[in-house]
Amino acid sequence: MSISIRYTCMVNIKLVCSNCKSYQTLTKIKVAGRQAGRQAGRQAGRQAGRQAGRQAGRQAGRQAGRQAGRQAGRQAGRQAGRQAGRQAGRQAGRQAGRQAGRQTDRQTDRQTDRQTDRQTDRQTDRQTDRQTDRNNIPLIYRSGCIIRAIIPSKCQPELCN
Repeated sequence: MSISIRYTCMVNIKLVCSNCKSYQTLTKIKVAGRQAGRQAGRQAGRQAGRQAGRQAGRQAGRQAGRQAGRQAGRQAGRQAGRQAGRQAGRQAGRQAGRQAGRQTDRQTDRQTDRQTDRQTDRQTDRQTDRQTDRNNIPLIYRSGCIIRAIIPSKCQPELCN
C-alpha cells in the first residue's frame, strides 16, 4: 500500500507501508522538511529583507532627493533673488544718478545762460547809454570846453546874448 503526503515544501513523497522503512523515511522527510523549511524561510527572509531594503532605500532616496531638490531650489531662488535685487538696485542707482546729473546740468546751464544774458544785456545797455549820451552832446561841446553857440535846431534863449 502506498500513500502520498504533501508537505509545505510542495514535494510529493511516497512511503512504503513497512514500519521500519516508513518511520525512517518519515523521519528523514520530517528532518528534510524542517531543513527545507529553514532553508525556504531563510531564503524568503533574505528575499523579503532585500525587497524591503530595496523599497526602503528607494523611498529614502526619493525622499532625500526631493528634500535636497527643494533645498537646492530654495537656495538657488534666494541666490537668484539677491542677485536680481542687487542688479536692479545698481541699475536704478545708475539711472537715478544719470537723471539727477542731467537735471543738475540743465539747471546749471540755464542759470549760467540767464547770468550771461543779464551780464550781456547790462553791458549792451551801458554801451548803448554811453553812445546815446555821446550822441546827445552837441558837437561843439565834445571837445571838453564850453563854447557858446547857437544851435538852430535846439536854440536855448538863455545861451544867446
